[in-house]
Amino acid sequence: MQTLYGTIAALYRYPIKSLLGEPMEASMVTERGLDGDRTYGLIDDETGKVASAKVPRLWRDLLQYRAARTSDGIAVTMPDGAVLLEDDVAEALSKRLGRRLSLSPARAAGASLERSDPEQVLEMGVHAQVASDSLEIGQAAPKGGFFDFAPVQVLSKNSLQEIASAVPDQKITKERYRPNILLDLPDAPPFIENEWRGAMITIGDVKLQIVAPTPRCAVPMLEHGVLAASPGAVSAVARLNRTEMPELAPGLFPCLGAFAVVASPGELHVSQTVAVEI
Repeated sequence: MQTLYGTIAALYRYPIKSLLGEPMEASMVTERGLDGDRTYGLIDDETGKVASAKVPRLWRDLLQYRAARTSDGIAVTMPDGAVLLEDDVAEALSKRLGRRLSLSPARAAGASLERSDPEQVLEMGVHAQVASDSLEIGQAAPKGGFFDFAPVQVLSKNSLQEIASAVPDQKITKERYRPNILLDLPDAPPFIENEWRGAMITIGDVKLQIVAPTPRCAVPMLEHGVLAASPGAVSAVARLNRTEMPELAPGLFPCLGAFAVVASPGELHVSQTVAVEI
């Protein structure tokens, strides 16, 4: 058994799925992931599916709004700086995005979203109607949260820096890949997460078990608030790191980072020591 040591470089949560999130210095972690992460989802009233920027043609502008937890619930900051309180979010975003949305505080059984083929989006553009799959969300997560698959996403700085080095003319940042935990593991090679299936990450009292690599959709290439669009954020992953993701489908998929479930709860904070047992 090999053990890699490092620290937590950053913590993030995303209170509403597919909106921008918020950095944290510390967070409690339960079986449902980081406190307040992906607890709400926007539902497209026409289709009944969860609205997700994985379909850029319809939902890329969700990444212009930033969600945060407050003492009164959820607040959303608009591109112009105006702040919406929870009761006003669905109505305001429906008007801005041109489709009727509902804000849901709990994932319904069998909830699903559409995922556009990211390489077709790269080829044909964000306005194009491209092939897509319907995916049931939260298959490795407890009931309730709007998680793609499992309740925690981890990413190593080593992997992120490898992608950034491959497209130096584009701004590649952690925010594009939406991890909960960014790990600084000085001795790890890039894309080490591919080898972590079944590995245990210990951070203080918290134990996270890796269940699968994270397949990448079109989201990283899109505008994220003030971050300009970056096709290289997707094309570099597709070129440099394809691996198996049988939970999704047969074949090789562009992946970056890994999904984890919570084996033991506790509190996390930035700079905390991390041990990854592979």
